[in-house]
Amino acid sequence: MKKALSILLCIGIVISMAACSPAESEDKNEDTGLSYEETKLVENIENTPLGELEIYDFDGNLFSYEEYKGKTLIIQLWASWNEDSEADMMYLNAFYLGSNDVAVIGVNTMEEEIGNSYHEGLVEYVKGYAEEQGVNYKMYVDKNMKAAEKFELDMIPVYIIVDTEGNIRLRKYGAFKSLKKIRRVLELVELYG
Repeated sequence: MKKALSILLCIGIVISMAACSPAESEDKNEDTGLSYEETKLVENIENTPLGELEIYDFDGNLFSYEEYKGKTLIIQLWASWNEDSEADMMYLNAFYLGSNDVAVIGVNTMEEEIGNSYHEGLVEYVKGYAEEQGVNYKMYVDKNMKAAEKFELDMIPVYIIVDTEGNIRLRKYGAFKSLKKIRRVLELVELYG
C-alpha cells in the first residue's frame, strides 16, 4: 500500500512539474523566434580568420586549410577522457557521411589532462580510439597543445565552425548531442553570419 501511494505521489509530482514548466513556444524569443540557447549562439557569431593551425594527421602531416577550402568546416576539439566528445562522434560521423558541402575533422587535444603528454604512442592510441568509435572523418592530433592554446580551451568538446573562405564563424562550447542540433547550428550560422 505504501509503495502504491509513493508511486502515485511521484506520478503526481511529475505531472504537476510538467504542467508548471513553460511550453516550448514560451522559451522562444518573441522577436526572433529563437530559443535561449540559439540566441546565445547567434550572439557569438564572429568573422575571424582561422589562420595557421598546428595540428598533425596520423602520418605526421601538418594541417592545411587548402584541403577544405570552398567547404564549411566543422572542427571538433575532443579528448578521449570526455564522454560528450565520444557521444558526439556518432552524430558528427552520420552528418559527415551525409554531407557533400560540409567537411568535418576531429582534433584530439588536452590528453595531458590525464597524464597523456604527447609521445609517438599517443598517435596510435588516438588512431585506435577513432577506429573503435567508427569515425570516418579525418582526425588530427594537437601534439604541442597549440590548438588548445589558440582556441583558449578550458573545456571539451568545443566546435569551431569555419566558413568556405577560411573564417571562424562560431565557437560552440559543449556537445551537440544530436544530428538535428548540428544541422540547426549550421543553419543559424548561415542565417545570421
